[in-house]
Amino acid sequence: MNSKTVLINSENRQSGTSSSFTYAIPNDGDYQYVAVLGCNIPVSYYLIQEPYNTFTLVEEGTNITITILEGNYNVNSFKNTVKGLLNAATSTGSIYDIIFENDYIGRATGKYTFTCTGFITPPSFIFPKDGELHAQFGFEHSSTNTFDSLGIMRSASVVNFIPETVLTIASDICEDGNLLTIFHDNAQPYSNISFQCQTQLYKKKLRGSGKDSLYNFTLLSKNGTKIDLNGQPMLLNLCLFKDDDKYKEYIKQYVLFKMNS
Repeated sequence: MNSKTVLINSENRQSGTSSSFTYAIPNDGDYQYVAVLGCNIPVSYYLIQEPYNTFTLVEEGTNITITILEGNYNVNSFKNTVKGLLNAATSTGSIYDIIFENDYIGRATGKYTFTCTGFITPPSFIFPKDGELHAQFGFEHSSTNTFDSLGIMRSASVVNFIPETVLTIASDICEDGNLLTIFHDNAQPYSNISFQCQTQLYKKKLRGSGKDSLYNFTLLSKNGTKIDLNGQPMLLNLCLFKDDDKYKEYIKQYVLFKMNS
C-alpha cells in the first residue's frame, strides 16, 4: 500500500492517560512519512491545573506557599479565592484585598490592584517558571513582584482567563517530535477544538519501523507543560504514506470530502 489512515482514540491507548499516552500502530507497509488529517481535542482541561497551581507569598523574609485549587475561574471568582487564601495564610496579620477595574464601575484596564495593610516590610509574590498561573495575576513567569511602601501593587499586564489557545501534540511517531501545533480562537470550557486539513500538509518523517510499533503522544501547552484533559479522550486522524506524489491526491480528496460533508 502507498498510504493508509489511522484513527487514534486515546480511550484505546495501551497505557498512560487520555492526554499523554502510548498507542499501538501496526506498521504493515514501508511508509516513510506521517501527516495529520484532522483531530478533535476537548476543552476539558482547566485554566488552573496541578501541579502548576502554586505561588509564593513572602512576608518578613518568610516564604509561604499558596495553593489555588485546580479548576476554571473568572476575574471575580479568582479575585475572591486569592484574597481569601492570602488572608488565611498571612503570618504577620496583614490584611489583603484585590480590586479589579471594570467598565461597570469606571474605566476598564483588565488589571488587578493588590493592597496590603499591617506590614513592616512590603510583602512579595513569587511565581514559578512552569505553568501559566502568573498570567491570571497579570505578571511574568519566574518573576518577583513586591508591594510598594504604601502597600499597593498593580498587575504588570492585562490578566488572562482564556484557556490555553496554543496546543502542541508531541509524538515520537515523527523524527522531530512535534506532530502538530494548533492555534485556535477563544475556545470555551467544556467545548471542543477541531482541526481539519484544508490544504496539502507538510509531511513529517516517520520514525522507526516494525510490524507492531508503539508510539507516545502528549498534549502540551505553548510553554511545554503537559495538558490534562481530565479523562476526556482526544482523537487523531493520521495518514501514513510513502515518499511519492500520491499522498497529495489522497489529501486533496480528503479535503474535498470534508468540505462537502
